[in-house]
Amino acid sequence: MIENWYALCISILKEVSIDKALVQMNISARNNFMRGKTYERQGSKYSEEFVQQIIQMNQNGMSYAQIGEEYGLTRGQVAGAIRMYKIKKATKEPTKVSEVAMRKNSTSLYHMEGGMQVAN
Repeated sequence: MIENWYALCISILKEVSIDKALVQMNISARNNFMRGKTYERQGSKYSEEFVQQIIQMNQNGMSYAQIGEEYGLTRGQVAGAIRMYKIKKATKEPTKVSEVAMRKNSTSLYHMEGGMQVAN
């Protein structure tokens, strides 16, 4: 904690930011703050039912901004909630494409059909 006071003095005397003063002292501001703390990733703050509801509203023609205005959210929060829900859903329920991608003994398309196919 005393390093912060030294950094404040350096920043005043040399007229630099506190972060630059910490760097001059060979101390990282982020490492000093995060020392000894561990953080776990938090889950979504929106319920699954809520996100499904806003997805349905979006499919019915409402924009993210309109949905956000109705619920007191920003356009980015609505888009982020939908994006995170889709990512979470994709990892829980792998689709046929991801199952095919996970196969160990995959065969190239060229060898499956006996040669290159030309579209008509």
